[in-house]
Amino acid sequence: MFKKIKYLLRTPIQKDSAIYCIQKLPLNEEKPLEVIIQEHKEKRTPPQNRYYWRRLEEIARQAEIDKKKYVAKAWHIYCKENIMDDYVINKDGERVSKWIDLPLKGRTIISTTELEKESFAKYITQVEVFGVELNVRFSADYESN
Repeated sequence: MFKKIKYLLRTPIQKDSAIYCIQKLPLNEEKPLEVIIQEHKEKRTPPQNRYYWRRLEEIARQAEIDKKKYVAKAWHIYCKENIMDDYVINKDGERVSKWIDLPLKGRTIISTTELEKESFAKYITQVEVFGVELNVRFSADYESN
């Protein structure tokens, strides 16, 4: 098994380093190596995650359905199931279904930790819109990077 090597190409020196590495790779017809070049997708950040959970806490404190309040974790599960788009971009930059089939029967939903930064930001905005529809007044906290 060959160790995975990943290069982020921002400068000519980084590009030259990646080319040099490829030139030095061993070739084997029975075990070929795969080279993938794609745009780098940023992973969600800790501040972004904190922002998301603050929004869920605000929904939990203010929103009611049939005169009942729910904890942030319940809103988290509800929003993943009902608010998140059916297809998202994961941290590997792949467009995937939010649904994960379970053995034999049923399915579950992808963890938000699997979303790349932009996809997670879009989802947070969807959650905020949903909260506004429930008459939630969000604080002016913009730390989401």
